[in-house]
Amino acid sequence: MGAFLKKYNSHARNDAFAITDPKKEYFYIDTSEYMNYSNKTLGDEYHCSHGAQPEGEAMDSSYLVEVDKFLRGEENSMKDHPKYKNYPYEY
Repeated sequence: MGAFLKKYNSHARNDAFAITDPKKEYFYIDTSEYMNYSNKTLGDEYHCSHGAQPEGEAMDSSYLVEVDKFLRGEENSMKDHPKYKNYPYEY
């Protein structure tokens, strides 16, 4: 074991993030301009995308508004929404 450690001593690293394996680097993501914008640079057409969001949440917002109205007991059209699933059930 000592001979193995002596042989590969030049490859030892104290910092785990310093260890790299080029065979496992499948792609490189350029994050230099990630979220490099402000509300001044965005127009009104981007009102659903100010910042990182979970996938689909911006697209489902109209249904979520109707569900919120339903839960508050307000007038809503949740059952008429295309994303509403009507599952029949019995007690």
